[in-house]
Amino acid sequence: MTVLTTLPDILATSPIPAFWANANGVLCIANTAFEKALGDFPSKKSLSDWLSLPPDSPKANGWALYHWGYGMEPISVAVCMQPYEGGTLVWLFPAEAMAPCFPQPGVEQLSQTYRDFVSVVSHEFRTPLTSIKGFADTLLRYGGQLQPEQQTKFITTIKDQASRLTRMVENLLTVSKLGEQTIELAPRSVALAPLLERVNANILAKGSQEPLYADRVIDCTLEKGLPNVWADPDKLEQVLTNVIDNAVKYSFKGTPVAVTVSIVDGDTTSATAQLKVEVVNQGAGIPKEQLDSVFKRFSRADNPLTRQVEGTGLGLYITKNLVKAMGGTIAVTSEPNGTTSFAITLPSATDARQSAYHATRETDDADED
Repeated sequence: MTVLTTLPDILATSPIPAFWANANGVLCIANTAFEKALGDFPSKKSLSDWLSLPPDSPKANGWALYHWGYGMEPISVAVCMQPYEGGTLVWLFPAEAMAPCFPQPGVEQLSQTYRDFVSVVSHEFRTPLTSIKGFADTLLRYGGQLQPEQQTKFITTIKDQASRLTRMVENLLTVSKLGEQTIELAPRSVALAPLLERVNANILAKGSQEPLYADRVIDCTLEKGLPNVWADPDKLEQVLTNVIDNAVKYSFKGTPVAVTVSIVDGDTTSATAQLKVEVVNQGAGIPKEQLDSVFKRFSRADNPLTRQVEGTGLGLYITKNLVKAMGGTIAVTSEPNGTTSFAITLPSATDARQSAYHATRETDDADED
C-alpha cells in the first residue's frame, strides 16, 4: 500500500486556519478551517495585498497581529509564518480569540500576559506541528518503501497531533469567551454517576496509545442517596475531565486517583444544597507558594513531574471560571511528595433551583415577545 501525502493533506489535518503561498508570494491553497473562519480564499492573489503588518503591531516569538483583507474593511488576525516547500505556510487566528492576551495598539512595551501567551503558544504549537510535518514528509518521500504497519503508525501520529492542536484551539477560544464573559450555559439536572463513568473511561482509554496513562487506576466512590447536580452537562464534563485528567497525569506511577462525591453538610433539601466532588492523587505535589497561582492563565506548578508533561497552563484557569459560572467553587490543597486534592462544590438540582431557572426563562421569553 502506498500513501501519498501532499500539502493539501497536511493542511487538512490542521484545525487551525492556514494557507500556503508560493515563492512569488501568490496565494495558492488553504484548508477548510481557514474558509470556515475567514470566508472564501482569494486563490492566485498576492499575499502582500491581503496580509499587511501595521507599524505599531505587537510581535514576539514569530507571532504578530496582522490585517487580513483587500478592498474591504480589514480583519485583525494573529499570524505565524514558516518557510515550507519553497513558499510560506501561514497560520492564522481571528484576533478576537486572543483579545485578552494582546496589548492595546500603540503600546510600546508588551504586557507580561502577552509575552507569556506567545511563549506558551509558540512552544506548545511548535511541538505537534513539527511532529505532523516530520511524519508527513517521511510518508511523502518514503511512503512506498514503508511497511503497512509503519504507515499506519505515522498516520495515527499525525491524527493524534492534529487532535492535540484541536484541543489547544478549543481552550484558546474558551479563554477568549471567558474574557469577554460570553460563555453560555444551559443548566439542567445531571446525574453524576454516569457522567463520571464516561469521563473516567475516556481518560483511561488513552492508556492504549499514551504510556503516561498506561495501567492507571481511578477509584470512584459516590455517597448513597446522592441527588443530581444542577449544571450545564457539557461544561461539567469539561471540568471533571480537566481535573481528573490532571490528577492522573501528575500522579506517581502505580498510585490510584481517588474520586469521591458527597453531599455537603448532609443536606439535600434546602434551597442552597450542594454536592462536593473531590479528586485526590499522590504525586510531587504543588509547592505552597504556588497554590495561589494554579488557577491563573499559563500557570503550571514547577516540579520534575510537571516538566515531563505537556501543557499550556490553561486547563485549571478554564476549570475555575466554568465552575464559578455554574454557581460553584473549586479549591486545592497539596503536600510536597504527598497528596494533592481538588475539591469542587456545585449546587444540587433542588426543586427550588429548577423552578427559579424555568421561571426566569419564561420571563425572558415573554420580554422577547
